Amino acid sequence: TTVGGVTVNYIAKWDGHNWSALGSGMGGVGPPTSPDFPSVNALAVSGTNLYAGGYFTTAGAVAANFIAKWDGNKWSALGSGIGGAHPLVLALAVSGSDVYAGGSFTTAGGMAANYIAKWDGQSWNTLGSGMNGNVYALAAWGTNLYAGGAFTTADGVAANNVAQWDGSDWRALGLGMNGGVAALAVSDNNLYAGGWFTSAGGIVANNIAMWDGSTWNGLGSGISGVSQGKGDGGILPPPLAPYVSTLAVSGGNLYVGGLFTRAGGVVANGIAKWDGNNWSALGSGMNGGVKALAISDSNLYAGGIFTTAGEVSVNSIAKWDGSNWSGLGSGMSSSSPLFPPMVLALAVSGSDLYVGGAFATAGGVPATNIAKWDGTNWGALGLGMNGSVGALAVSGGDLYAGGLFTAAGNVPASYIAKWDGTSWSALGSGVGWISSFVEALRTSGSDLYVGGVFATAGGKVSEYLARAVLGDAPGYNQLRGTLLPGGATQFCYVGDPTTNYALDRTFELTPPISWVGLQTNSMTVSGVLLFTNTPATGTNNFWRVRSVP
Repeated sequence: TTVGGVTVNYIAKWDGHNWSALGSGMGGVGPPTSPDFPSVNALAVSGTNLYAGGYFTTAGAVAANFIAKWDGNKWSALGSGIGGAHPLVLALAVSGSDVYAGGSFTTAGGMAANYIAKWDGQSWNTLGSGMNGNVYALAAWGTNLYAGGAFTTADGVAANNVAQWDGSDWRALGLGMNGGVAALAVSDNNLYAGGWFTSAGGIVANNIAMWDGSTWNGLGSGISGVSQGKGDGGILPPPLAPYVSTLAVSGGNLYVGGLFTRAGGVVANGIAKWDGNNWSALGSGMNGGVKALAISDSNLYAGGIFTTAGEVSVNSIAKWDGSNWSGLGSGMSSSSPLFPPMVLALAVSGSDLYVGGAFATAGGVPATNIAKWDGTNWGALGLGMNGSVGALAVSGGDLYAGGLFTAAGNVPASYIAKWDGTSWSALGSGVGWISSFVEALRTSGSDLYVGGVFATAGGKVSEYLARAVLGDAPGYNQLRGTLLPGGATQFCYVGDPTTNYALDRTFELTPPISWVGLQTNSMTVSGVLLFTNTPATGTNNFWRVRSVP
């Protein structure tokens, strides 16, 4: 909940010198002391916009279901976001004007979308029938989108934990992996995949491998060592098993982060570099798990759950300048000592670094699950999300965020949302299922691909993977409820700023229906209206919003 002494809620920005909040950050799903506290799991940058995905239902004061967009000034939702039983956005990717979201969800924008979906700027789109398991990573390469996770089929095609989408069809990459894929990165004509596996395409490959377009190759003896760190909060392998959770490419170098102690026989704690031939350590590494990596100019940023980088004290985020580690202000903090702050996603847009995860402050600035670092200060993206952000992607001037949330700012957004630099907006009705979240996002041209755990996107069936076509999003009139401590329910409604609205309740939907008026409120200038109501106990409760004179 804090970073660098600045109050932030699960997302913050580092400008090179100071931390700042992104509005009031993320929230909505539960207090930090509960198992359902908000988090930002993924970040992606498009132009001047930052997208955040994770576990939250608000971004700033805007309702945003697990994905949201920060435009530099305010949060907005991406339609109605994503949904499901326990929705969560874990990965974001941008390709052109499209944002892709992956994770654990079964709906996007109210339509069926299984674990992956695409936001095109106006609505959610499916990628075939999606996957049959979680999507943890997305990467765009030319006209192709690559998805990694824990699945065995993509649109019915046998594909072991990794697959390629060419815009029309899914195909397998050889025999795939014998374990989960948590990270993907592209360099030249090669695709790198990291996770928890011991073979790729039938050859020995310990937790890291390279696809050259036709075959899989190992990187030396790979990543090994029993992890002893704090973990990274992700849906990953069993405890103490070494694994790779994030990858980043700079020039001819591949940077690998995760939970491990050795890389190719070299002692490397949680982070290492592959130069194409050999492994090397980055100082003495971290004392915990590394979940996210991002490169800006000659600097490498690392986020996760750790308190030291090299010999320097840091809080969940640090910078490597090629020789030494340093902190970004005072880093992140949470609002509860029971849960350490987690950085789950990073995205770079120009000189700005966007950070998503599960935290309340960035550099001391209030920033709920998402924040921006401009090189000097931390800043909030509106009110942030009401759940964690696990994936970020940038497209043009927009930032897309996916994760485990239902609101971005005050905008209802189901697990995915867009930040246009000023406010958050939903991507249609988002994604959903019984237990949904977005794990990965990637953009390609005017398409946004979304991967994760979901079965619908924008109301259409799209298992684990979906596509959204980006553009000017239309307005959405949806009533969304959030259970507050004490049993009260807060309803968020986005409507016409010139119209007044009333909240009604009934206990039975069998005709004739008897509606009872509860509250009448004037719409705010922003078009967002909040009602708070305590439901009657021991009965069914149904609510509606209607316009009144």
